[in-house]
Amino acid sequence: MSIGRFRVIVARNPIEVLDLQSDIEDLLRRTGHSDDLTRTPAYFLASIREKKGRPFVVAIYDKFDLAGVAYCIKRCLFGIPVGIVECGDACGDGSILSSEECFDEVVDIAVRTILRERLTWLAQLGWISSTPNVVERAREQERSGKMRTRALSFDVWSDLLLDQNYELFLARLGSHTRRNMRYYRRRAEQAGWEFVSNMESEAAWAAIEALYPLQGIGRNRVQFSICRQQLADVPGLFFSGLRNKDGEWISIIAGWVKGVNVFILLQMNDASYAKQSVSIVLRSYLIEYAIDTGIRRMKFIGGCEGVLKKYCRLRISHLVVQRKSYFSRLSGCIICWLFPSSKIGNLFSRQS
Repeated sequence: MSIGRFRVIVARNPIEVLDLQSDIEDLLRRTGHSDDLTRTPAYFLASIREKKGRPFVVAIYDKFDLAGVAYCIKRCLFGIPVGIVECGDACGDGSILSSEECFDEVVDIAVRTILRERLTWLAQLGWISSTPNVVERAREQERSGKMRTRALSFDVWSDLLLDQNYELFLARLGSHTRRNMRYYRRRAEQAGWEFVSNMESEAAWAAIEALYPLQGIGRNRVQFSICRQQLADVPGLFFSGLRNKDGEWISIIAGWVKGVNVFILLQMNDASYAKQSVSIVLRSYLIEYAIDTGIRRMKFIGGCEGVLKKYCRLRISHLVVQRKSYFSRLSGCIICWLFPSSKIGNLFSRQS
């Protein structure tokens, strides 16, 4: 399919997505995103399990070079597409990869390609930072009477930038946060706790299984199984942990390392050590170790909680485009009624 000077390919299954891998790797290098794991085919395919959908990856070529790619997912209910295609998660991760000069056109073509799909009535795209030109293009389509749009920018808390050394990092924090991190680290050292930067995979999973029932909140066996498979499917896996003086694991962090970035997907803590702030103690050790090994950004997949949250601010944009038809209006009302707290439900309830 062609749109203007661009040639468009849609990958609808994992094999077709992986066929694009070499072109995507080249685009990652050209755009300076080689270390961004969330915009790789492996990460995208691993994330589909959690979102319960089918791949719908829009690859846009300018002559022979890949100009941009939109990692989209067709939402399904009981395996049946429901007419919604989403690109990017709530934190803007794993969404659109493009050069700056082609970004507006890539988003525009992605939306048009999605809405050309049979029985598709809604396209939702999210990306890091705001791009007014994209929104204006969507508004032009709305004024033509073909579609209805909703666009907004808001903050998420997922990206922690690191410094040249640990003391510089601490100096950037507020006095209260800095004091707490030092205080609880000192108490941990006095108690004989040990930080292990690189755990063997088998030992790490055994520790995670042992910690799972000891968590105070967040126990969901289905979600845990999905998370475990996602960790296994993406290259660059690491585990770091904290154990007490008796050798018992009391906190584990799991994720991936790619270039100068570390990505955190999972942290499990023994709730009986909550008063000793076991979570922040492990994070402080990991941050110091990461800085010493050349890491310059820590990404919390799904967002950061706790005392470091306010230092992880990131601005993202969301654009929702809906067909103007009886079917789409009815579908939108059903979504808002069945899932009022969902991202799409919130966007359209604000608009109505």
